[in-house]
Amino acid sequence: MNNKILSGFVALLIVVVIAGGLWFFSQAEKPVVPEVDGIVLHPARQIKDFAFKDHNNKEFSAASLLGSWHLMFFGYTHCPDVCSPTLNTLNTAYKSLSDSDREMISVVFVSVDPRRDTAEALGRYMSHFNDDFIGVMTTDENLKYFTQQLGVAYARAGAGETNAEKNGQSSGDDNYLVDHTARILVFNPRAELQAYLRQSGSAKDLLADIRKVQHFYNDIRRDE
Repeated sequence: MNNKILSGFVALLIVVVIAGGLWFFSQAEKPVVPEVDGIVLHPARQIKDFAFKDHNNKEFSAASLLGSWHLMFFGYTHCPDVCSPTLNTLNTAYKSLSDSDREMISVVFVSVDPRRDTAEALGRYMSHFNDDFIGVMTTDENLKYFTQQLGVAYARAGAGETNAEKNGQSSGDDNYLVDHTARILVFNPRAELQAYLRQSGSAKDLLADIRKVQHFYNDIRRDE
């Protein structure tokens, strides 16, 4: 092999090594999606605007989610099993935060039972857990539109809509259950859906997963 060929080969080898090194370091610096009890979305899911009311009859929309983290849970005040334990766990996790952290995290309970969950009923229910928690309500039509884009399911168990209900009247039967998604949805300060978390462990475990999601989001922002 003559000197020109050898020099060219060495130069090519150096270029390959440098390119490979740059690629390796660029990949190493990329934020890694954390392992949590649930699913972290990357990229986060943008949502369309909505117009709900909270339990104080104040407007609650996508703009209400901007600027801080929100933990959103879907349920209803007559729920016999899942809702109370989940809200208790959220309350324990929330109380363990510092005052400054609590200012940056809100818990939102969205009713999937528009028929029975009035503002008054939601207010009473929230007071059982934490006065800082926000109860949110809307119409069936708005709720369906909102939950569909989030991948949240809910359905009144064991019965379809009666003729009276189709005409906007009460059927007189208020003793029913509502099946619903039991995951906690985590919204980042951009009002984007960042994660779905399961509540299958302790408040400490839940808070650790929330921290992982927050750190991942912050790492992404630094790379932008």
